[in-house]
Amino acid sequence: MTSLERVIKAARGEATDRIPLDLGSSFVTGITKNAYVNLARAMGRDVGEPELYDVVQQLAVVDEEMLQELDVDVRGLIPNMVRKSVVGERVGDCDVFADEWGVTWKRPVGALYYSAVESELAGEISEADIDRFAWPDTGDAKLFDGLAEEGERYHRAGYAVMLECICAGMFEMCCRVRGVEQFYMDLAMNPSLAVKLMDKFVELKVRFYEAASQYVGEYVQFVREGDDVAGQESMLISPGMYRDLINYVGFFQADRLQKPHSLRKGFASQLSRLGVERGLIAWVGRWKLKDSLYIYVNYAEGDMVKLSYIYFNAKQDIRFRYDKQFDFDKEESDFLLDHYRNSINHLKI
Repeated sequence: MTSLERVIKAARGEATDRIPLDLGSSFVTGITKNAYVNLARAMGRDVGEPELYDVVQQLAVVDEEMLQELDVDVRGLIPNMVRKSVVGERVGDCDVFADEWGVTWKRPVGALYYSAVESELAGEISEADIDRFAWPDTGDAKLFDGLAEEGERYHRAGYAVMLECICAGMFEMCCRVRGVEQFYMDLAMNPSLAVKLMDKFVELKVRFYEAASQYVGEYVQFVREGDDVAGQESMLISPGMYRDLINYVGFFQADRLQKPHSLRKGFASQLSRLGVERGLIAWVGRWKLKDSLYIYVNYAEGDMVKLSYIYFNAKQDIRFRYDKQFDFDKEESDFLLDHYRNSINHLKI
């Protein structure tokens, strides 16, 4: 059984010869530099000064021989974003750099990770300021330089291939570029600005995945995509605010996204196939990568939130569907978005 076959069977809930493993394929399945050095030492290896693929979290690129020794089944493709290869400066006793989103990150010398400390979009802004901001080109071919070659090599070797997303989820990114406190105030006091900013990140993500399908789609079986709107015990915003302001924001759209927040006016054919009533959709996606079709649905109906994703790959005859629903009035709703965040990390495309 190849690694890819093992991962696909596990995703389907079918028996495998062993539990599939992932280490270092994404920003949420990595190992920090110090831990990696200690692991290598315990395995009798000298990895020297590790290369990093995420400077913010100090995540180390795991040596291929070590991945093979540990029987890791997944290999990752990390877009060439700023945090992958930082050119920063030393300011006092801190290392500092600014990313492509206008966010400045700072790490005291010897500390374990960077923290976001300021942003160009913080403070008083208007919707026009969002339009005028110098957003990065998330469809830039340079983001994918070298990734097709990596992906082909991993695919030929029989591994499952994971593509890391271009940035955090739309809610989390809004918290970063506005500041957590300010974005929460936006949601409460200026919801039109908050929604416009979330829509912008949806638009940027869609552009990234359109480019990804062109440059690396032939080799990718998984993407790592998620958002952070819940803690370990509860949601960070009320279910009512979630339904009112986030529930209708499109995540991926089959056609080019003209108005990301106008899902109620579109997707009739896709929704009818899924048997989902229009107006209840939170995220609907139909995304084609070569011979693959991926649909993800997350919607609220009364006090119930339902999650479903469907995957079909004609070339490899891979089919998979997952369904789960949560009741806001029950205790299990406390980990609703934790479940969403964890499950979406391994969605099929």
